[in-house]
Amino acid sequence: MNYKEASAASEPCAAGVTEDYLHRPQVVFPNKRPARVSEATNLTQYSCPLRCVPKAASLSISRRLAINPREVPNVRPHQREAVAALVDVAAESFLSGCVVLPCGSGKTLVGVLAAATMRRRTLVVCATLEQVEQWRRQLLQWTLLTAELVYRCGAAVQRDAAELEGAAVVLTTYHWLSSSQEAVGTNACERRAVLAMTYGLLLLDEVHKLPAAVYRHLPHRVSSSWRVGLTADLSREAEEEHVILSSVGPVRARASVCRLVLLRVIARVDVIQVVVPLARGFSCVLQHTPGRPDLHRLLLTLNPYKFCYLRSLIQLVERRKRQKLLVMFEELLHLQVFAMASRRLWACGGDGRRELVVQNFQHSATPQTLLVSRISDTGLDVPDLSYCLQLGSLGGSRQQEVQRVGRVQRYKPDGRGSEFHTVVTAWPSWPELEYSRHRNAHLRQQGYQLRYVQARTVLRPISARQNSLLVKFGHALGRKLSSEPKATVNEWILKVYPPILRALPHQEL
Repeated sequence: MNYKEASAASEPCAAGVTEDYLHRPQVVFPNKRPARVSEATNLTQYSCPLRCVPKAASLSISRRLAINPREVPNVRPHQREAVAALVDVAAESFLSGCVVLPCGSGKTLVGVLAAATMRRRTLVVCATLEQVEQWRRQLLQWTLLTAELVYRCGAAVQRDAAELEGAAVVLTTYHWLSSSQEAVGTNACERRAVLAMTYGLLLLDEVHKLPAAVYRHLPHRVSSSWRVGLTADLSREAEEEHVILSSVGPVRARASVCRLVLLRVIARVDVIQVVVPLARGFSCVLQHTPGRPDLHRLLLTLNPYKFCYLRSLIQLVERRKRQKLLVMFEELLHLQVFAMASRRLWACGGDGRRELVVQNFQHSATPQTLLVSRISDTGLDVPDLSYCLQLGSLGGSRQQEVQRVGRVQRYKPDGRGSEFHTVVTAWPSWPELEYSRHRNAHLRQQGYQLRYVQARTVLRPISARQNSLLVKFGHALGRKLSSEPKATVNEWILKVYPPILRALPHQEL
């Protein structure tokens, strides 16, 4: 497919950071001070002077928490600008706040640079265990820290308290840190020890998760002088961004998608939406079964036209483009049915083989397709991934859409662009199309180029014989939903429906 390139105007760059400020071994602030201080930094409640940082947060091996000299040339200007915005050089103060950068632009490195700037004990809170491991790799690559100075909470290896006390950086997750203090066992003791320590810097990765009821208390339970939040998008459908801004601080640095694409920091992403009708067989069932929202929801979720587009895109990406394809779902049953019908690997949160399947997809050089649940929304790093397909989403969540588009946003060595496909069903009582419009409007504001494709140009119509099979399946599903447990019905769907999908007509994109 040929799609138009996004047109964007370059933004003026902010003032750069001096080499002394970021990279001289024993210098935190340069001797030369600017003539005046920006008004955005005059927020005393989010400012901590260097002299006020508690000694308890100091490190005996602070020189190890410094940027590796070999990696200094790889620091990009927008990352230096982000760290510079977090420091008031004139007042020699650290400014708490948020850094908003698109996915794939190196937010993790901004956090590492912030820790290297302060050189005090640092607590990093991540969204997933995969992100914890990613932070550990980045810290060991970009700083002079050794593996024993990076402490991962809840790791399977048994460690003593001395390792935690001597750690320069402590890595944990929101879920682990927010668990009940009344819990018993090794994890509870370790959690209490982590919360009892004094930190110089609290780094909140994916800080958009903070407004959740179980997480919003975390910044107040951790004793830290400097709070920094990292995210690709602060949008919350419940309009609770104020929780982030009041607990962490204002937005200190932001970079647009258009600017970073022009600077070749991230890849250009074409967002392609296909609006498909509901298969005629299923629409007949819906018209003859009023008052059955459970049945209607299942049939609309399992729309056969979505599978037809999935299969066609697999053929395009795997066979013709020789690339990888990541397919995203919201509901587990939807994921399993389409994975069985397409005979492709799948992974979800409760799957014991998830880590092995995901790692194989990340590191394998062979063209392949992986179907995943929401585990891919954050923390899934596949540098060479150029194609994503979304077949189910969390309603109108703008934040989730930005995160998912970010899976294909990492810059490729050959400079090629990426494509993010999303397929939605148009049906009068089904809100999927309206949710999609809401998310697309937000993507346009962020600077993404959207293209709409008519279903009739990429999909063949389903024959009358196949529609009759869909009618029989729909009515049988309605009877089973009325008389059998949900688990039994799901097993029946997984047995009966995939063969029906595999018999649908093929079409090349």
